[in-house]
Amino acid sequence: MINHVEMKRLARTQVAIAVGVLVSGGVLAQDVWPPEQSGNVLAAQTSPFAPPDKDDVTFVVDDAPGLDTGCTFRSGGPLIFNVPITRHIGDRDKLLASGAIKPTATLRMPAFDVDYNGSPPPERNRVSINGHVVPGDFLTGENNVWKLNAFEIPVDWLEFPAAGDPKANPALNQIRVDIDTASSSERWCTAIDWAALSIKVTRPHLLVHGILSDAAT
Repeated sequence: MINHVEMKRLARTQVAIAVGVLVSGGVLAQDVWPPEQSGNVLAAQTSPFAPPDKDDVTFVVDDAPGLDTGCTFRSGGPLIFNVPITRHIGDRDKLLASGAIKPTATLRMPAFDVDYNGSPPPERNRVSINGHVVPGDFLTGENNVWKLNAFEIPVDWLEFPAAGDPKANPALNQIRVDIDTASSSERWCTAIDWAALSIKVTRPHLLVHGILSDAAT
């Protein structure tokens, strides 16, 4: 038995293939998922890039309805998923003013088959986070290969959880990929394997004096 996430992946994969192989109906197959196969594909391919380990400065999503979809065309998108941040950082403005947190965070995600230099119009997949278009605007890559994309994001765009139990109540940061925005018809497709947000913030320090010390030491 497959769960609803696997069912959605399978459905999107089949839609992508159906759009790509309808040559007789006037749709030229620009992209097929995966590149070495055609026909009915029953499982999405994952990238050769392993996601980073999660910790208190790196936050990862590797399983969501908008990930591992198979090569998805515009009619099957946009690809939308959330990166949960599970760390409460306190007063962001004070941290920025003191230099305790860097003004940008890094968003990384592997993207498949982005024909950025393809035949006109080339493939343009616009990336946004929490409603903001990322610096650089678009995914980059090459035909039928995975590329690890990275974007520097203003930390002001990110959502952080409130104090309390941030692991139980994370702040969700929505990533959206609008597919093939430069074409007037179904032309290019893409897929995302995982996404990670890395922030650069000072870790808290706890000073413990020795057993033979007092407040005057």
